[in-house]
Amino acid sequence: MQKHSFRHRIQRSWQGPGGVREVLIQAVPIIITQSTDTILMFTDRYLLAKSSPEEMAAALSGGLTAFLAITLFFGLLSQVNALAGQFTGRKAHREAAVSAGQGILLTCVFAPLLLLTLPWARHFFEFCGHEGKLLEFEVTYYKILVAGHIITLLRCVFASFFSGIGRPAIVMKSAIVGVILNIPCSYALIFGKWGLPELGIAGAAYATVFASFCVLCILIWQYFSHSLRESHLTHLSLRLDPSIMKKLMRFGLPAGFEFMIQLSGFNFFILLFASAGPVAAAAVTITFSWELLCFLPMTGIQIAVVSLSGKFIGMGKKKLAERATYNALKLAWVYTSCLVITYLIFAEQFCQVFTQDRLTPASELASHMLRIACLYMLFDSLHLVFSGILKGAGDLLYPAILTFIIFWGASALAFIEIRYLHLEPILVWWTFTVLVIGMGLLYFLRFKGGHWRKVNLIH
Repeated sequence: MQKHSFRHRIQRSWQGPGGVREVLIQAVPIIITQSTDTILMFTDRYLLAKSSPEEMAAALSGGLTAFLAITLFFGLLSQVNALAGQFTGRKAHREAAVSAGQGILLTCVFAPLLLLTLPWARHFFEFCGHEGKLLEFEVTYYKILVAGHIITLLRCVFASFFSGIGRPAIVMKSAIVGVILNIPCSYALIFGKWGLPELGIAGAAYATVFASFCVLCILIWQYFSHSLRESHLTHLSLRLDPSIMKKLMRFGLPAGFEFMIQLSGFNFFILLFASAGPVAAAAVTITFSWELLCFLPMTGIQIAVVSLSGKFIGMGKKKLAERATYNALKLAWVYTSCLVITYLIFAEQFCQVFTQDRLTPASELASHMLRIACLYMLFDSLHLVFSGILKGAGDLLYPAILTFIIFWGASALAFIEIRYLHLEPILVWWTFTVLVIGMGLLYFLRFKGGHWRKVNLIH
């Protein structure tokens, strides 16, 4: 009887709208897409580690800072996902495409503004206490990536549109092409193979921009395909629609600020941690290279929650949005639990991958940090999944405030602990871990509070 009851519960959880099966159909292509980004970053750092530890560390700090420059715009444009999802739920397909059109128009305004940050890059890294080779590598990596960020923002708009209308497989396929192109290009340009110049970290940046451009070309081709011109009138979407633009700005700006606050606080924490010395800089790079194998696929589940909850809320079926969220959390915990067990057992071996299979002070510190990170990974899944339904509903002010408190609190504490208390890096890492656990619990409490049910995104 108990076996029959358990089997029945599994079947109920699997089937129907908002069930595990539907979440998987939406999430798996996005998870694969996010995993390709993880593979790209991991491969670049692995290759650069063979060149020099300073280049490997610069790929993390310089890359994060380059992405920080677009976080406000990226978070805003990502809200095309929720808008397209809710319009799709109401079967307003033309308005879903016009939402993407507003994102494209905004990208043309935002992208030139990014170039204004280039003269200040060196001053920023110097302010964070970086110098020597690390500083030079960071500035080089930052400038190349930022110069190509119009590609990144346009990819964000098209990917958000396809996810919102329930076609994430298009994004997945284009991302796979990107990773297939990027890895050999990075190898050739970093080490000067196949007749190409040896450019080191600059070669890794150029390869990333080239592969991203190829992905964008595929997404544009799909967006203006015959089927979408017929169903969504995408060829007529590149026009200003004041009503939809107002919705995108109203709900996208809080989402953008939340994302900017989160990544800027996180980035500043990384830069402060790296200022504790070359061992700490290498250790935090190694740790997050492995931790991202958990985090980025979980952001794929988050995007799926945004899309599905947006669709169900647009249909007026908020119970289904809640059901999809809980089922997404089950999937997130299964995946995260497998990684946590693996990291707890093989932390030393994983960290030594970046030190040519040798035990070094950096790999030893990184292995301890990776095991501590296992404590917060499950709670980080809470944060990502429940923030997904809040974004899908349009409940965005609370996440922005909470993110500011957690991530900038972590940075402020790290500043005090490193600069004034001179604590060991492992103790600073414990502070970060406790704060991430608290953030996951607070997102869960916000979801249970039900305020997201009262928000109306498209009316």
